[in-house]
Amino acid sequence: MRAGGFPVAPKTGRQEYPYVPVVVGNTPERFEQLLRDADHFIRRDPRQPFALLVNAWNEWTEGGFLLPEAQSGQAHLEAISRVFGRSAP
Repeated sequence: MRAGGFPVAPKTGRQEYPYVPVVVGNTPERFEQLLRDADHFIRRDPRQPFALLVNAWNEWTEGGFLLPEAQSGQAHLEAISRVFGRSAP
């Protein structure tokens, strides 16, 4: 990819929009496992990170959103609460 340009699309070989990775099979259960894995990783990190950033709260057009929606309701938000809503040990 050239600086400032779009990624090269594999089918055309041209820099074009929108060519972005697409996540498939994103279920609340898989998301929760990813959160648990991230929690485990940051707890073992000797630098003791104070935050975990989750992308993205409201990126509907890019497929990255955590707002309640028709397919899974609040399940993704509830997964965050189950993993990080507790008091730190």
